[in-house]
Amino acid sequence: MRSEAVDPRDVSFEVEQPVYRVYFWEHTGTGYTFPQRRGRELGPAQAYASRASDEHRLHEAEDVEQVLAWAQAHAAGRSFVVYVEVEEHAPTGRQRGLVRLHGRDPDDVNSRCASAGAATARSAAAGSDGDPTPS
Repeated sequence: MRSEAVDPRDVSFEVEQPVYRVYFWEHTGTGYTFPQRRGRELGPAQAYASRASDEHRLHEAEDVEQVLAWAQAHAAGRSFVVYVEVEEHAPTGRQRGLVRLHGRDPDDVNSRCASAGAATARSAAAGSDGDPTPS
């Protein structure tokens, strides 16, 4: 981790009550794939961890500590990742993205634990609503 001094005047806006997302993850078993070698011949089975996620949007939270407390209270033994939503206005329209604040995304092989490293980001086009779960 690195630290450097900043000029607080270089920020053009601040979001007082951001929208958070909490994604709970649980191991649901083991899946298998059978890659093809050549033609129609199947290669040896390759095992992979099968996971399920349960996603939630949290509005009107006082701060990230309240979100973390809510996530811990609802985890029920599952791991979880906490994000804050951000929006960007691009030439193609509004886009919603996620900045990871806590945890590790098990679907991202390059993911490091956000509480032990730099935040990562996800994004989706505004038309897709960026929300994989139905409302």
